[in-house]
Amino acid sequence: SVEAMLDKLYEYYEQPSSWSIAHGAVDAIERLRSCGVKVAVASNWDSRLPKLLDALRLTEHFDSIVVSAIVGAEKPSPQFFAKLLSDIDVPAANVLHVGDDAINDVSGARSAQIGAAVLWSPTPLNTNLRAYDFHELADAVLASNDAHRSHPRFFNVPS
Repeated sequence: SVEAMLDKLYEYYEQPSSWSIAHGAVDAIERLRSCGVKVAVASNWDSRLPKLLDALRLTEHFDSIVVSAIVGAEKPSPQFFAKLLSDIDVPAANVLHVGDDAINDVSGARSAQIGAAVLWSPTPLNTNLRAYDFHELADAVLASNDAHRSHPRFFNVPS
């Protein structure tokens, strides 16, 4: 039956062995965090996600995990992004949101006044709003932070 098939599918994706971690993701996240950059998971998923991230030994790499089923709001809603911003305590204009959906992630983040939003893809995309390499993202964030520190007058940062 359809119900039995859905139960099996649900069980399959509940297992850590059903998932793989993108190449370079953990290293890039740890590099960012070691430089003081906050990193969070912001996902339209069900309440199993925190347990799954624990099983994959990823929870320790994040400052916050915001899950739509737990928050009671999904991206692209402003309530979802407000919860994310509240959890990480970073001004929206200073946040980079990376996601895999143009409407939920990019448009939703822009509507929430998030500073930048890009699409994630495991392969290069033919658009300027793309990212496919976690090290490239980390390099861009760290370069941006260095520019803010070394040239504050260009970034409206108080001296």
